Amino acid sequence: MLTIRTAQLDVFRAQAADRFDRRMLAALARTFPRDHARLGDAPLLALARDGRARAARQGWRSEQSVYLFLALALMFGIGFDSDPQLPWLQQALVDEPGAHPVARLFELHARALDQLDAVEGEHNEHLIKALVRHRALDLARFETDEDGTRDALIAVTLADMHPRKAAVLGEAGLRATARAAGAQARAHGLHGARAQGLVALLRFMLGHQFDDDPAHPWVGRALAMPGPEAVRVQVLHEAALGLLAHGLG
Repeated sequence: MLTIRTAQLDVFRAQAADRFDRRMLAALARTFPRDHARLGDAPLLALARDGRARAARQGWRSEQSVYLFLALALMFGIGFDSDPQLPWLQQALVDEPGAHPVARLFELHARALDQLDAVEGEHNEHLIKALVRHRALDLARFETDEDGTRDALIAVTLADMHPRKAAVLGEAGLRATARAAGAQARAHGLHGARAQGLVALLRFMLGHQFDDDPAHPWVGRALAMPGPEAVRVQVLHEAALGLLAHGLG
């Protein structure tokens, strides 16, 4: 009688998961060639692995479902399914609670494409304008020691940078993004005004979990750097400008 030990089953499961993730990698490389060119195989494979686990928590496990989840993660950030900056998406996740998980995902994907056209433009014209404004922004704009004033200033800056995206959040949502960015920056040992402003910008443009997103490995590298805060913020900002240049290229 053939006996398969638990350790052997674990190996088989790991091999099957790896084959699954590599099929996702190949599909994403075909559909998102610019992201694939920017990232390469390893980070995109990391995104596939992370996204598969996140999708499973929502009940999405088939190849088609996981692919759609990963596509949304590339569009809105890896934590899109819990991002308070995407209220329309959060509402879509709770709509029709009795619906089949896959049907809900297809509906969510359709809404996401409509939202992208409305906010970023059918040809990304609104996004491109936002990237140009971001590239021209001087972080000295955020220099203030008063947290409340700083939050208001960040909210205004976000609204100026990407008016259509800011309109979805409203002033209260923009201030909430600013406050959350302050906490997020402090979690990485960054306490200054420039750091909070930069983190708010990246959070607003890349998603609330941008600092843990396999699609943006440069963020983790910059945040993990030793040295003075000013240097770390400068490195993070320069890396962000590099991403903007890629997006505008």
